[in-house]
Amino acid sequence: MQTLLTATIARDIEGIMAFTPPRKMQAVAREMGKPLDEAKADLAQIGRDQDAKNGIRVIAGEYDIDQVRFGVTREGRKYAFLPYARTFEQDGRRLELTYPALALMDKGKWYVVPLSDSRILPDMQQLYPDLEGISVPESR
Repeated sequence: MQTLLTATIARDIEGIMAFTPPRKMQAVAREMGKPLDEAKADLAQIGRDQDAKNGIRVIAGEYDIDQVRFGVTREGRKYAFLPYARTFEQDGRRLELTYPALALMDKGKWYVVPLSDSRILPDMQQLYPDLEGISVPESR
Protein backbone atom coordinates (compact mmCIF):
# COMPACT_ATOMS: atom_id res chain seq x y z
CA MET A 1 0.00 0.00 0.00
CA GLN A 2 2.86 2.34 0.79
CA THR A 3 4.33 1.86 -2.70
CA LEU A 4 1.01 2.88 -4.25
CA LEU A 5 0.71 5.91 -1.97
CA THR A 6 4.23 7.00 -2.82
CA ALA A 7 3.47 6.68 -6.54
CA THR A 8 0.22 8.61 -6.10
CA ILE A 9 1.86 11.49 -4.25
CA ALA A 10 4.76 11.62 -6.72
CA ARG A 11 2.26 11.39 -9.61
CA ASP A 12 4.21 8.43 -10.92
CA ILE A 13 1.54 7.37 -13.41
CA GLU A 14 3.39 4.19 -14.42
CA GLY A 15 3.73 3.26 -10.74
CA ILE A 16 0.03 3.83 -10.18
CA MET A 17 -0.88 1.72 -13.23
CA ALA A 18 1.15 -1.17 -11.77
CA PHE A 19 -1.63 -1.45 -9.16
CA THR A 20 -4.46 -1.33 -11.71
CA PRO A 21 -6.04 -4.77 -12.21
CA PRO A 22 -4.89 -6.47 -15.43
CA ARG A 23 -8.40 -6.91 -16.81
CA LYS A 24 -9.04 -3.18 -16.35
CA MET A 25 -5.83 -2.25 -18.18
CA GLN A 26 -6.65 -4.70 -20.98
CA ALA A 27 -10.17 -3.23 -21.31
CA VAL A 28 -8.78 0.31 -21.52
CA ALA A 29 -6.27 -0.78 -24.18
CA ARG A 30 -9.09 -2.39 -26.19
CA GLU A 31 -11.16 0.80 -25.91
CA MET A 32 -8.18 2.79 -27.14
CA GLY A 33 -7.63 0.29 -29.97
CA LYS A 34 -3.99 -0.12 -29.01
CA PRO A 35 -1.65 -2.80 -27.70
CA LEU A 36 -1.37 -2.80 -23.91
CA ASP A 37 2.15 -1.29 -23.75
CA GLU A 38 1.23 1.51 -26.14
CA ALA A 39 -2.00 2.23 -24.24
CA LYS A 40 -0.09 2.42 -20.95
CA ALA A 41 2.41 4.87 -22.45
CA ASP A 42 -0.42 7.01 -23.82
CA LEU A 43 -2.29 6.94 -20.50
CA ALA A 44 0.85 7.99 -18.64
CA GLN A 45 1.30 10.94 -21.00
CA ILE A 46 -2.37 11.91 -20.68
CA GLY A 47 -2.04 11.82 -16.88
CA ARG A 48 1.07 14.01 -16.92
CA ASP A 49 -0.60 16.45 -19.32
CA GLN A 50 -3.70 16.68 -17.11
CA ASP A 51 -1.58 17.25 -14.00
CA ALA A 52 0.31 20.07 -15.73
CA LYS A 53 -2.88 21.63 -17.12
CA ASN A 54 -4.85 21.49 -13.87
CA GLY A 55 -2.02 22.44 -11.52
CA ILE A 56 -3.20 19.90 -8.98
CA ARG A 57 -0.70 18.47 -6.58
CA VAL A 58 -1.35 15.47 -4.33
CA ILE A 59 0.08 16.32 -0.92
CA ALA A 60 -0.85 13.24 1.07
CA GLY A 61 -2.72 9.99 0.89
CA GLU A 62 -3.78 7.37 3.37
CA TYR A 63 -5.49 4.00 3.37
CA ASP A 64 -7.26 3.39 6.67
CA ILE A 65 -6.15 -0.18 7.25
CA ASP A 66 -7.90 -0.18 10.63
CA GLN A 67 -11.21 -0.05 8.76
CA VAL A 68 -10.45 -2.74 6.15
CA ARG A 69 -13.19 -5.25 5.42
CA PHE A 70 -12.05 -8.50 3.79
CA GLY A 71 -14.11 -10.90 1.76
CA VAL A 72 -13.88 -13.84 -0.61
CA THR A 73 -16.01 -14.22 -3.75
CA ARG A 74 -17.97 -17.36 -4.55
CA GLU A 75 -15.06 -18.40 -6.80
CA GLY A 76 -12.47 -17.85 -4.08
CA ARG A 77 -11.08 -14.43 -5.13
CA LYS A 78 -9.88 -12.44 -2.14
CA TYR A 79 -10.95 -8.81 -1.98
CA ALA A 80 -11.13 -6.00 0.53
CA PHE A 81 -12.72 -2.59 0.96
CA LEU A 82 -10.95 0.17 2.82
CA PRO A 83 -11.31 3.94 3.11
CA TYR A 84 -8.89 5.98 1.01
CA ALA A 85 -8.17 9.66 1.64
CA ARG A 86 -6.16 12.03 -0.54
CA THR A 87 -5.27 15.64 0.11
CA PHE A 88 -4.84 17.83 -2.97
CA GLU A 89 -3.58 21.35 -3.42
CA GLN A 90 -4.64 23.61 -6.28
CA ASP A 91 -4.17 27.35 -6.50
CA GLY A 92 -3.17 27.48 -2.83
CA ARG A 93 -6.34 25.72 -1.68
CA ARG A 94 -6.42 22.31 -0.05
CA LEU A 95 -9.09 19.73 -0.66
CA GLU A 96 -9.43 16.33 0.97
CA LEU A 97 -11.41 13.56 -0.67
CA THR A 98 -12.27 10.32 1.06
CA TYR A 99 -13.87 7.37 -0.67
CA PRO A 100 -13.66 3.59 -0.54
CA ALA A 101 -11.05 1.59 -2.40
CA LEU A 102 -11.46 -1.95 -3.65
CA ALA A 103 -8.44 -4.21 -3.35
CA LEU A 104 -8.64 -7.47 -5.22
CA MET A 105 -6.38 -10.41 -5.87
CA ASP A 106 -5.67 -11.43 -9.45
CA LYS A 107 -3.25 -14.28 -10.16
CA GLY A 108 -1.63 -14.00 -6.75
CA LYS A 109 -1.12 -10.23 -6.75
CA TRP A 110 -3.12 -7.50 -5.02
CA TYR A 111 -4.47 -4.59 -7.06
CA VAL A 112 -6.21 -1.47 -5.78
CA VAL A 113 -9.01 0.50 -7.40
CA PRO A 114 -10.15 3.75 -5.77
CA LEU A 115 -13.95 3.90 -6.06
CA SER A 116 -14.08 7.64 -6.63
CA ASP A 117 -17.07 7.33 -8.96
CA SER A 118 -20.24 5.24 -8.57
CA ARG A 119 -19.65 3.60 -11.98
CA ILE A 120 -16.29 2.06 -11.06
CA LEU A 121 -17.52 -0.87 -8.93
CA PRO A 122 -20.06 -2.02 -11.58
CA ASP A 123 -17.31 -1.76 -14.21
CA MET A 124 -15.04 -3.93 -12.06
CA GLN A 125 -17.87 -6.41 -11.55
CA GLN A 126 -18.29 -6.65 -15.31
CA LEU A 127 -14.57 -7.31 -15.75
CA TYR A 128 -14.45 -9.71 -12.78
CA PRO A 129 -17.91 -11.39 -12.76
CA ASP A 130 -17.20 -13.19 -9.49
CA LEU A 131 -17.29 -9.75 -7.79
CA GLU A 132 -20.96 -9.46 -8.70
CA GLY A 133 -23.09 -9.07 -5.61
CA ILE A 134 -20.43 -7.47 -3.45
CA SER A 135 -21.05 -3.95 -2.22
CA VAL A 136 -19.17 -1.31 -0.33
CA PRO A 137 -19.76 -1.93 3.38
CA GLU A 138 -21.12 0.82 5.58
CA SER A 139 -18.49 2.76 7.51
CA ARG A 140 -17.89 1.70 11.07
